[in-house]
Amino acid sequence: MYFYTRLVFKYKMEIPGNELSKKYLGEDLLENGNIMYNISLFLSNSHFTLNLPRPLVPADIEVGGIHLGTPKPLPSNIEKWVNESKEGAIFFSLGSLVKGETFPKDKVNAFLKAFKRLPQRVMWKWENETMEGKPDNVMIQKWLPQLDVLCHPNVKLFISHGGLLGTIEAVHCGVPIVFIPQFGDQHTNAKAIQSVGGGMVLRIEDITEDAVYKVLTTVLSPDFRQQAKELSE
Repeated sequence: MYFYTRLVFKYKMEIPGNELSKKYLGEDLLENGNIMYNISLFLSNSHFTLNLPRPLVPADIEVGGIHLGTPKPLPSNIEKWVNESKEGAIFFSLGSLVKGETFPKDKVNAFLKAFKRLPQRVMWKWENETMEGKPDNVMIQKWLPQLDVLCHPNVKLFISHGGLLGTIEAVHCGVPIVFIPQFGDQHTNAKAIQSVGGGMVLRIEDITEDAVYKVLTTVLSPDFRQQAKELSE
């Protein structure tokens, strides 16, 4: 896994980064790989509440959450949908890289059937205009203002792939998370939050109607909500 990660980093980030640096900063600039091994300070987009225990040197400063701003009011149609849900609302988003429409049909149907059994309403970031078999308590939107949605007081749960920014935002807003990690740091983020009681992991291969319903009702419980609130503080 380490070798694979280094390989991807080198050819997808380091080499293209070198080309951009030399284009805009001059040909005599050291390559990024050499610069990285000669740094005095490292600002890390992480926070101790989001990670399993690990040693850090004094020059590694955690600045996780630096991107957070003040939540804004939701668009009127979404605000109305969320406010009218007497039992609260669930936000379902797999980020920009993992699209819900690429999920196997049986997995999508499992979620829809489980959602139908819930009293909560569900906002699902979905890339198509329509969704076959969508129950009345599910709203689909191509885009949703994630931080604004998560910080709405009537949003009770976040279903996420476990991306770092979304995880930080959910913890900041005090919303428990059901993780469906796919790759990279998503697994680490999910395990870290699960270890402190802020959510649970649902592996994609384990997705069935009953499994989805069970994990959602569990994480919607007052215990998880309280722990998520404590993490946000």
